Amino acid sequence: MNEQEQVQEQDQDQAQKGRRRDRRRRGGGGGAPQQQEERKGRALEKFKSEIADRSFVDDAILRLCKDLGESLVKSQKAQARGENKENTKAQVRKFYNLVRVTQGTSPEVSRVKLRTLQAQTAYAVARRTLSDDFKDFIDTSVKKILINSDPAALEKNISEFATFFESFFAYFYYQLEMDRSQQGGKRR
Repeated sequence: MNEQEQVQEQDQDQAQKGRRRDRRRRGGGGGAPQQQEERKGRALEKFKSEIADRSFVDDAILRLCKDLGESLVKSQKAQARGENKENTKAQVRKFYNLVRVTQGTSPEVSRVKLRTLQAQTAYAVARRTLSDDFKDFIDTSVKKILINSDPAALEKNISEFATFFESFFAYFYYQLEMDRSQQGGKRR
């Protein structure tokens, strides 16, 4: 190893030690809990990038349900701004039910209901009863559902999204209840 390579290696070691020290100062520690939070924070971005090429019932997408449900319990964007905005069980269930009633309707009615779903989500965000992250999730999903104009494909996409949303809601509910039990039973 020549002298230049040794200097580069020392610089890299120093930089890595500095990053570890900074994480400890911020309270991150670099351990499993921090990695879990980072994974949850990336769940929405991962969903948005992966859903473009896959269906809602693709195994890779369904595996994202857990992280996505956990991450949307408390909005990552709201936390970054210092707000304490949370998506409530009642609000998320309301939107899940709106998706369910869209199933089995004519393509024209389905399109209207999905666009109305987007509008209702925007309204809820404006009233501060849902997070921007939840709106991103709904907007990305509706865009994916409506991408194909074929009526049979639309019906299939809605059905698959309802299955996906059911799994997402189950993990969302689970995480809410786990947080509630850790906070001494306060209901959301």
